[in-house]
Amino acid sequence: MKEKLERQMHEFILGASSVIDGFSRVKVYYDCGQTYITHLLHKGFDELKIPIVEFAQSVKPRHYKLFQVADLICTLRLLAAKLETEGRLSPSEFRFFGGIKAFKHNVLRRIKPKEI
Repeated sequence: MKEKLERQMHEFILGASSVIDGFSRVKVYYDCGQTYITHLLHKGFDELKIPIVEFAQSVKPRHYKLFQVADLICTLRLLAAKLETEGRLSPSEFRFFGGIKAFKHNVLRRIKPKEI
């Protein structure tokens, strides 16, 4: 599992490198809650040779709007992955989003163009 995660993280960072390379400074919003994930992130960004990579630790969401947006997008993508594997929403998710079709149309369709 660790090898697969490392490969996916590496592929993601390298795949986004053309966008990331355009910045002189990159801020990574990760709470460093899992040592291995923290290691993979540092390793991946070290390979890109970006002058400044700052890991925002002890992030308080009310202070960082970008962190809040990233957290929301990750939550929605996790829900989309759940839909792909299970094919259903929980009753509360169904009520909140108005069903699978509404979720895909009103939410996923709007965040898809913003992905790197």
